[in-house]
Amino acid sequence: MLDSGSNSEVDMEKTIGELVAEKPGRSRVFEQYRIDYCCGGHLTIDQACAKKKVDPAEIKERLTDYDKQRDTQEKDWSRETELSPVIDHILKVYHEPMAADFERLSFLSQKVARVHGDAHPELLEVESVWNQLRAELEPNLMKEERVLFPMMRELVASARDQGNLPAFHCGTVQNPMRQMEHEHEEAGAMLARLRELTGGYVPPLSACNSYRALFEGLQNFESELHKHIHLENYVLHPLARKIEASLSASTASAPVG
Repeated sequence: MLDSGSNSEVDMEKTIGELVAEKPGRSRVFEQYRIDYCCGGHLTIDQACAKKKVDPAEIKERLTDYDKQRDTQEKDWSRETELSPVIDHILKVYHEPMAADFERLSFLSQKVARVHGDAHPELLEVESVWNQLRAELEPNLMKEERVLFPMMRELVASARDQGNLPAFHCGTVQNPMRQMEHEHEEAGAMLARLRELTGGYVPPLSACNSYRALFEGLQNFESELHKHIHLENYVLHPLARKIEASLSASTASAPVG
């Protein structure tokens, strides 16, 4: 059974990030056309299609078809008004599995580059770029877990208790969020390079099982990281900005003395 919004028209004026926030499964459509909906999510469909030389009407048709068929249990994060459920989801669904992904893909990239690098020198760069990506992401996750997310939870507690804006050591929650978004852009560029080096993660016919496992693992990692970054950039961060702005206004209007 379709929900009441399934037949709604796709709003072409909204950004790609907003469209995916409303219905995360729409990301599948953009992925098929190699359209970046996380770091490039600030673009409209028309703008993104112009860069990729794709007919926007085709994308709109695919999105409309998806909306008609989508799973009604899919979480619509654009309607979320609380920070904590988003943080908890990010930690469980994205942060926790990444530790295993880091170890597995580092092992595979090193092994495949060592065994097949002579015949396929691009694999040496795949290993190098993957190591750079890991070196970028591991500190990013740590800063989120130890600095940014606790700050956000402090905002939630202050708002719940009708308290004042917390005095953060960095001044405002927007400062670490801007840093995280910058790091997200750098990670997105590395993902794009990995896709280019691997020819869209398509292994040669002669590839061994480790070779194939590496490419499949990198492709899955790319897909999950795109969803992860999108949820932070277009749902979590705007929510935190809204709560902080509300607390700031309340603090400014509170009587002195």
